[in-house]
Amino acid sequence: MTRRGATFVAFLAASSIPPAVMALYSMVTEHPTIVQDPPEALLRTGLFFVAFLPTSAILIALLGLPAFLLCRRLGIVTWWLALGFGVLGGLLVSWIMPPKDYLESALLYVPAAAGAGLTFWIVWRRASRAGE
Repeated sequence: MTRRGATFVAFLAASSIPPAVMALYSMVTEHPTIVQDPPEALLRTGLFFVAFLPTSAILIALLGLPAFLLCRRLGIVTWWLALGFGVLGGLLVSWIMPPKDYLESALLYVPAAAGAGLTFWIVWRRASRAGE
């Protein structure tokens, strides 16, 4: 796989992590719905995932891809930098788009963004090595 293709596949994989975390969070916070009507809860969770996916892709394109391209140019693409930039991106997003208060949104967005950063690195590394 080409470098560009590996980056694109990693971008798609990373973009799916924050919506999955947000969807699971919405499912857990509405636990009475899960017990009373599991199909409705799963439908709401799936719809939430689909609704948040474009926002996730835009934010990763604006925050994550420039960080990756800078690190790649400098030759320092590592898992801990991917994690670190994910944490920084999550902090920035929690400051920009808080659902309730900063601490609650940071506890939600930081792990989601850190997971997206690590997912990007894992997928990019495997896909780029497969093309060698």
